[in-house]
Parts: sequence; C-alpha cells; structure tokens
Amino acid sequence: MEYFALRLFGDGAMKRHAKTFEPEVTKLGDFDSLEDAVKQACAQLDCNHLLRGILSQGEGAGGYMIVDAQELTEV
Repeated sequence: MEYFALRLFGDGAMKRHAKTFEPEVTKLGDFDSLEDAVKQACAQLDCNHLLRGILSQGEGAGGYMIVDAQELTEV
C-alpha cells in the first residue's frame, strides 16, 4: 500500500497550501505495513514516532501524520 506524510503544525492542525488549501503531503512510498512506512518516514523526515503513525519534530514544533492512499483521499 502507498503511504504519505501529512504535515502538522505544533497545535495538531493540518498544514495547507495558502491558495489551493490542499494539505501539505510528502510521498513516502509503497510499504507492506504502517510500521514500515513509519520507519521510513522517521529516517526521511528526521522525526520521532510518538504513537499510531504520528511523528514529532520536537515539542511544539509540529510533525507529521502517516496515512495510506485511501485515508489521504478522505482528507
């Protein structure tokens, strides 16, 4: 399954493009599980895994939420 990282602000709100309002997304690639996608995202985005696919760049600094392609279409 294909996985993506949605950018989050420090307060947990999703970061969106100023004009199109599309969520800021980083494509991670095709993985067998969420766990594999999280490992790749931690290495690629220099973050720490907190819980259930939520990554942090540091306290109050924001982070990412890992989602699959189906979840991304729902956002």
